[in-house]
Amino acid sequence: MKNIIVLISSFLIVSFIVQSQAQDVVPIVQTGHSDDIICINWDNTGRYIASADNSNDIVITDIIAGKQFYKFKIPTKQRVNALQFSGKSDLIVSTSSDNYVFNMLSLEVKPTNNSVDKELDDGGFKLKGPFLRKGIKSLANRDMYVNFTNVAVSPDGSIVVAGDERGWLYFCNKKLSLQNREHIHYLNINDIDFTDNGEYFAVASSDRSISVWKLRDSNVRFEKHIVPRSFNVYSMQMDSSGNNLAFGDELGYVYMMRFGEDKVEVEGIDVHGARINDISFSPNTNIVATAGGDNKASVVDFEKKMPLQYFRLHPAGSKLQETFNIKGIQKSAQQEVGDIPWFDQNVYSVSISPDGKRIAYSGGKYGDRTPLMKVANISSLKINQPAEKRKKKITKSGKSKKDFEHIYYQLYFNDDKMFIAMGEQQNQADRYRVSLTDYELLEESRISTGLADVLFPNNYLLTMMRKYPSLNDVYLEKKDPNTGDTYTCNGYEIRRYSKGQNYILYKGHRSFINDIEINHKHGYLISSAEDASICLWNLDSGDLLLTIYVVDLGKLVFITPDNYYMATGDALTGMGFNYKGRVFPPEQFDLKYNRPDIVLQQFGYFPEDIVELYHKAYIKRLSKAGFTEEMLDNEIHMPEIQIVNIDNIELNTNKENLNLIVKTNDEKFYIDRINVWINDVPVFGTTGYSLAENQSHELTSELEVPLSIGNNKIQVSCHNSGGVESLKEEFEVYCNRSLDKKPDLYLISLAVSDYIDDFYNLRYTVNDGKGFIDIFSKNRDLFNNIYVDTFFNTSCTRENVLAIKEKLMNSNVEDYVYIHIAGHGLLDDNLDFYFATSDINFKNPAGRGLKYDEIEGLLDGIPARNKLLLMDACHSGEVDKGEFVVEVASESDATRGITLFGNVDDKPKTGLQNSFELMKLLFADLSKGTGAVVISAASGGGYALESEDMENGIFTYSLINGLRKRTADTDGNKQISVSELRNHIFEEVSRLSNGKQQPTSRRMNLSNDFIVW
Repeated sequence: MKNIIVLISSFLIVSFIVQSQAQDVVPIVQTGHSDDIICINWDNTGRYIASADNSNDIVITDIIAGKQFYKFKIPTKQRVNALQFSGKSDLIVSTSSDNYVFNMLSLEVKPTNNSVDKELDDGGFKLKGPFLRKGIKSLANRDMYVNFTNVAVSPDGSIVVAGDERGWLYFCNKKLSLQNREHIHYLNINDIDFTDNGEYFAVASSDRSISVWKLRDSNVRFEKHIVPRSFNVYSMQMDSSGNNLAFGDELGYVYMMRFGEDKVEVEGIDVHGARINDISFSPNTNIVATAGGDNKASVVDFEKKMPLQYFRLHPAGSKLQETFNIKGIQKSAQQEVGDIPWFDQNVYSVSISPDGKRIAYSGGKYGDRTPLMKVANISSLKINQPAEKRKKKITKSGKSKKDFEHIYYQLYFNDDKMFIAMGEQQNQADRYRVSLTDYELLEESRISTGLADVLFPNNYLLTMMRKYPSLNDVYLEKKDPNTGDTYTCNGYEIRRYSKGQNYILYKGHRSFINDIEINHKHGYLISSAEDASICLWNLDSGDLLLTIYVVDLGKLVFITPDNYYMATGDALTGMGFNYKGRVFPPEQFDLKYNRPDIVLQQFGYFPEDIVELYHKAYIKRLSKAGFTEEMLDNEIHMPEIQIVNIDNIELNTNKENLNLIVKTNDEKFYIDRINVWINDVPVFGTTGYSLAENQSHELTSELEVPLSIGNNKIQVSCHNSGGVESLKEEFEVYCNRSLDKKPDLYLISLAVSDYIDDFYNLRYTVNDGKGFIDIFSKNRDLFNNIYVDTFFNTSCTRENVLAIKEKLMNSNVEDYVYIHIAGHGLLDDNLDFYFATSDINFKNPAGRGLKYDEIEGLLDGIPARNKLLLMDACHSGEVDKGEFVVEVASESDATRGITLFGNVDDKPKTGLQNSFELMKLLFADLSKGTGAVVISAASGGGYALESEDMENGIFTYSLINGLRKRTADTDGNKQISVSELRNHIFEEVSRLSNGKQQPTSRRMNLSNDFIVW
């Protein structure tokens, strides 16, 4: 435990240092680019890549750390056309007439007279449509309808790299003899740039990603693919109550954000194959209608977590028409006005009638020179009835008309049979009435006068005007029909105009605004922009309250203007920190800046007692590490660490081991140990690689580290003899070697039903152990050998169990180890957990029982990195030793635990247990521990229950059923990850026990979400 506390304490170190430095620690969400990447440039060390996109976003990426260093915007309507690093910390950015300099230490952008002097590395090769030429030498594209878009030549002239508009890369020698071609990208290749020494080159694409390649002896090898982690939100809709915000992103995912009394929750559903253009609430706030860019509208049920039905806008087109020389078709099919082709597949607007029986949707042109609008009957979906009566239906096409002149961008049902359509014609609306078999145009009216008689719901905004985004002109205008306030978007700003008042300015986005919504209940303006952010503003003052990012399709990060944040789920993996010209892993600063209490306070509507509960959870987290808030204001002396051979480490390798040369120094204390983690698993165990016997202030050590197949997130730090940890060095290496054989699986089961003291006998624990072994033993497709060790009843003794560690030390890096325990869980006077062995003395569990640290210790330092510990016992979750509360079990509950205290106050402390459980929910366990995932059947003060009907413990029953029936496969990809299994167990145990039993994650590994089934 002492070692764990030291490890946790180290995460505070940077927080202390920050107080004494001029530069702030800046959280960086790993958003990536939000538009086509058009140019890139390496720095002279080959560590950083700067890239610019069509929206003038500049992203600097630390290739070695594998993280985004920083992202900023060049505020000009002229497009960035060149980038170049200058000196040690400057980046020069040029447009056609202006130049800017960005300083990587101060993070400031300023105009400059320096310009980019970048020599073209095309070697004199010319792009001629589908041909690459130089003199009489020529290379033809494999697809004669596809043009080459970019070419570059290595500094030594040995390799020519060309890219085309479908993302193919061609690798040739200087005579244009094709050596190889690869298809990493899917859209235009816009720029290719070599490092100064020619060892690496990077490729920028319109698919918003960058690929990195290594050049060795005229051979090209793929190294790394840098992709965005967050995506633009293009449409939002607030419901009339102000409690629910629905929004959709450019990938076709639809989200529901719920403003609850004690928390804000978000869930997402994959609905469309292209971006979401519009969202509309149905009368049931669990159900929304969506308009997608994939030729479909849909009705989405968030209660059932799926789309109920799709509605096709255009008839299915000919495959030949869709794919044959699509570029030529598009060029010849443009309208005289505008740039929208006549095969536009976007559904731009959608609405559901108040009675929930009809849907209207409108969109672009596909095989017809006029747009379409359709109305369909959805009464069979029964959206106003309970969830069990709602069923999924097949895709339909509604009734349509052919005489439209423009596209409708907003639809609104003002009663069950009448809807209003607004579109390209500014300030004009059309009224339609729906019949049983058709719909008809009633009249035309102006929004400013003709809709004055329409009763719009609270929080509803009318779209008055929408144009292509501009820095100088208004391109989006919305009106609140209930108050008369008008909201306009100009550049990256929003302005609110009210009668008789000056406008209110909402300024903080770093790109063009996509959509705006209002929430009168809480006094918010909510906006989304092309910087992949959603901003929450104070409606009346214009103050920015929070910036919200959706990371990895559904995980949320909330950031305050003061850089405090809250990250839901494992969204922490989508973050990094910028500090003093370097990027650091999120856990380095998490203990100071992860402040859910401050985030909730920024929302402004949560009661003080709820905010205080979240604050208690934060304080409890600090207390667990032995610190207070006041201690964060002090400065602590830190050791330093440097990876000497970092520039020579291959980002992509087929070697089994990585050689690290590590230099450590500390002027005040001796160097005590080096810590190395791969995917959050400590390579040398939780105690690290000891250097204590050297008693030296400066050491250079050479370490050989085994690599896992696939991505390896490697972190290296050192501790001094005072117990203080250095900043972490982090980098990523991809190991592409193939497995000679499938990995092995080690199954270990501890289960006791019959105790020496038969008063404590249980009924179904051995059933649990046998079920655990049986279910995983059947999974022969994933594994080579499956080694089984069972310790049932009399064989479950301390000596027998602890001896299994020697066998586990023979495992390999790629192997899996699963341990399952079922039996009594005990807490002693010190509130330490013990698993009851068959010969335990229940009055003195320390004598013959297995302490939690000993059980997890079986997994510490073993070669296998995929480690899972499942604990079906009472009190198996972590205990809040500061304020302990025992849950009350009824006499009818068959429990698996005993609480033995002599010096603990049995009286519950109101609310304090909640703050501890909240702490476990809110904060990732950054101590890493053994790198194993530990899932417990109950909280530290809770009970694990058996069921006579199931003949199992409820926890183990949920585990086995989730695998056997594959109900734990929530994303439907026919694989069950450890996180999916955990979430399934949590939900099922709570459901089957009617909330009496609540499992918990005693420890999670955010970097290794391995497949268990």
